[in-house]
Amino acid sequence: MKGKLHEVIYRGIWRGLGRKMDNIKVENEYTTIIVKPGQDLKQRAREIREKFVGKTWASVLVLWCLGLFCALSAFSQTTAIAPTVSFTVPAKGATGVAVNGKIAVTFSEAMNPSTITKETFALKQGSNEEGEGEDEGDGRGRRRAEGEEVAGTVSYTGVTATFTPAGTLAPNTTYTARVRRRVKDLAGNALASDFVWSFTTGATPDTTRPTVSFTVPANAATGVAINQKIAATFSKAMDPLTITTVTFTSEQGATAVAGTVTYAGVTATFNPLSSLAPNTTYTAMMTTGARDLAGNALASDFVWSFTTGATPNTTAPTVSFTVPPLRVNFTGVTAPFAPAIAAANIVANAATGVSINGNVAVAFSEAMDPLTITTANFTLKQGTTPVAGTVSYAGVTATFTPASALAPLTAYTATVTTGARDLAGNALATDFSWSFTTGVTPDTTRPLVSATVPAAAATAVAINQTITAAFSKAMDPVTITTANFTLKQGATAVAGTVSYAGVTATFTPASALAPLTTFTATITTGAKDLAGNALVTDFGWNFTTAATPDTTPPTVSSTVPAGGATAVAINRTINATFSEAMDPLTINTASLRVTGPGGTAITGTVGYDVISKIATLTPTSNLAPNAVYTATVTTGTRDLAGNALAANFVWSFTTAVTPAGQAPVALGAATTFAVLAGSTVTNTGATTVNGDLGLSPGIAVTGFPPGTVNGTIYAGV
Repeated sequence: MKGKLHEVIYRGIWRGLGRKMDNIKVENEYTTIIVKPGQDLKQRAREIREKFVGKTWASVLVLWCLGLFCALSAFSQTTAIAPTVSFTVPAKGATGVAVNGKIAVTFSEAMNPSTITKETFALKQGSNEEGEGEDEGDGRGRRRAEGEEVAGTVSYTGVTATFTPAGTLAPNTTYTARVRRRVKDLAGNALASDFVWSFTTGATPDTTRPTVSFTVPANAATGVAINQKIAATFSKAMDPLTITTVTFTSEQGATAVAGTVTYAGVTATFNPLSSLAPNTTYTAMMTTGARDLAGNALASDFVWSFTTGATPNTTAPTVSFTVPPLRVNFTGVTAPFAPAIAAANIVANAATGVSINGNVAVAFSEAMDPLTITTANFTLKQGTTPVAGTVSYAGVTATFTPASALAPLTAYTATVTTGARDLAGNALATDFSWSFTTGVTPDTTRPLVSATVPAAAATAVAINQTITAAFSKAMDPVTITTANFTLKQGATAVAGTVSYAGVTATFTPASALAPLTTFTATITTGAKDLAGNALVTDFGWNFTTAATPDTTPPTVSSTVPAGGATAVAINRTINATFSEAMDPLTINTASLRVTGPGGTAITGTVGYDVISKIATLTPTSNLAPNAVYTATVTTGTRDLAGNALAANFVWSFTTAVTPAGQAPVALGAATTFAVLAGSTVTNTGATTVNGDLGLSPGIAVTGFPPGTVNGTIYAGV
C-alpha cells in the first residue's frame, strides 16, 4: 500500500476487514515506512516515532494507522481457520503394524510444502503422546524426544505427508509420530497444536500387494455425468508419490484425457480438465506403478470402462445413513436399516447407550470427493467443545474416529458441513447434524455375518449377480475391501471390486461368473466394526451358478404406509419391500424420496435390510399432521444383477391429526399370535415364527419343519 496518510488509513481498514493483508507502505514528504504483517510492531513504532520527530500530526496519524493495522492483523489471525490432521497411517493405537511400512498423515487442506520437513514430522521409538520433552534451545522450539529418534526422510504431495524410515522398524515395538505445530497451510495458518499418535509394530514386513477395491464410475456404468471425476479406492493406504497422472490415466479410445490426480486417505481421484464428451465410452487405468506404503505394487494394471450420458450432474448429495442412528424415538419402531440382529443392538445402544469407544459414520447418497471429507467438514462436538479425532473416507462412507474414548452418559452432536462435495463438485444443500448420547461401557462385541445373498448352498444363481453380506452391526468401511472380501472358483481368485453401504458389503465380479459352477465367498477377520472389533473367524459360504444371467427388473411388492392410507402416525417411518434382493449402494436418499405439502422433500436417512428386502426412510422430524405425502422409489434402485425398476414407483398417504394416528385395536387373547389365517398356512424354508400360529376353520398347516414356531400351533380350533 502507498499514498497519502488518510488514503493509507482507509485502504488499510478495507483491506483488513477483507482479510487481504499485505505490506503497508507509507510515503510522504518526510520519509518512507514499510510495515509487514507479523513484524515486531513495537520496534516499528519506535522507528516511526524517531523518523517523525517534530512532525506531531504525521506521527499521530501514522501511529494510529499502525495500531489499526496491528488490530486488523490480530483479527485476521484469530479468525483464520487452522489446518488439521484428518487421517493417519498407521491409525492411532494400531498394533501389528508392518515393520517395513511408511508413516503418513493426510491434512484437511493443502499445506505449504516448505513447512513439511524432518523438523516438523518426526518419528521416535517409545511412547510419549502426552508430553513434548524439553526444549533443546535451538531457537526453533524443537523438543528432545524421550525415546530414540528414527532416521528417515519426509515427502509431501497433494494433502499427504509421508515419513520414510531409513531402515526397517524394530519388531513388536511402540513408536510415536509427531507433526509439529509449525506446519502451515498455504495461507500461513499453523496447526493449533502438535499432533501426536503412537502405534506398535508386529514381527513381519508387509508383502501383500494392494488392490483396487472400488471405482467411481463402476465398470461398465452408463449414463455417467459428463462433469464427473473418476475415483479408485484401494485395499490399503498407498504411497501418494506413486499416485500420479503417469499411474492413473483415462482415455477416450486412444486419446488421453487431460487432467490432474489427487490422493487422500485410500482414494485416488482423476480430475479431467474439462467436461467429458457426452454419450462416449472412456477407459480408466491404474498401473502397477502405484505402490502401497510398504513398496508393494499392484499385481497388474487395473482397467475399467464406462459410458457418459448427455448431461452434467447438478444434484446435491445427501446423507443417507448415520452411525449412531439419526434417531430412535419412534414408539414401537425398531431400526429399519439393519438386519434384525443389528436392529436390536443399534436401538438398544442408541439414544441412551452409544458405546464410548465407537466411531461416528455417515454414508452419502453418492460417491464424494475425498479431498472434501476432512476434519474441517465432518466434526463432533460435546456441547460447543470440539472432539479431537481423524476422518477417513472409503466408497460412500465417511468415518470420524475420536482421538480417545468418549465421555460416558454424555450428549454429542455430529455435523457434516456443506464443505463436503460429490465428485461433480456439488455440495450438500445444508449442513447435516444429528445427536446421540453415550452409555457407560465400550463396545467389545464382535460383529457377525447375519445374512448373505446368495445364501449358503444356493443353486441356480444368476451368472451376472453380485454377492452381498450383511453384518450384525455397522462396520469400518476402510476394512471392507478386496483383501477381506474375496470370491474364488476353486483355488482361483475372481477379479472384482467391493463396496460397502449401511451394514452391507457387496462383491461385484469384474465379468459374468462361469455358468453351472461352484464358487466360494469369504469374509476374513480383517473386517472390523467401528469399535475395532474383528470377526471371530473367517466366514465362508458356497453357491452354484445357473446357466443364464438375470434380466428381470425388480418390483416394489408392498409399502408401509400402504398407498392411499389415512390416519398415518406422524412419527412413523416409510418403507418399501422389493421382489428380490437389491444392490444396497442404490438404496439411498436419492432413490427413496418422500415429499410433503408444497412438494417439500422430507429430510431423513435411508437404510436397506438384506433379509427382508425392505428399504426404509427415517425422517429427521415428525411429519406434518393431516397432510398428504407422496413417496417415490426411483429407477435408480437396482437389483444385484444391475436391473433397474422399469419405472418409478409412486404412492401417497395422509397423516393423522395426532402423533398416535389411528386408535389401536384391542386384540385380547389374540396378542400372542404371530400368524392368524383362515384356510391354510404353508411354509417353505427355515422360517422362524416368533409367537403362536392360529388357523380356523382350516386345518392344513404345512412346512413346520423345516420352519420353526416359537409358540403353539392351533389348527381348526
